[in-house]
Amino acid sequence: QMAFYLGFNAREQFRGVAAIGAVPSSPPKDNLPGRRLSIFLTVGEKDPLRPEVLEAKPKLLEKQLPLLFRELPGMGKEYVDAPTFDELIRWIDSLDRI
Repeated sequence: QMAFYLGFNAREQFRGVAAIGAVPSSPPKDNLPGRRLSIFLTVGEKDPLRPEVLEAKPKLLEKQLPLLFRELPGMGKEYVDAPTFDELIRWIDSLDRI
């Protein structure tokens, strides 16, 4: 939740939010021209917060936030698997191109 807070409230410092099994604690803010924010959101299939994360996904898209969403089959609240971690690294590298 802290990543979402910082991403929405300190856009001059942050270009992206990477969240694993987390949701924004308040309604998402609009994407701002010149201070665009990108989201990398993952959740495990067995994560207790999965319903909330799935509910947050369309709200983030509604605000026209670029969203890369992954649901990890068979996982709970563990860290991401190796392929998803590699994808996260590529996503982070792409943020300077936004």
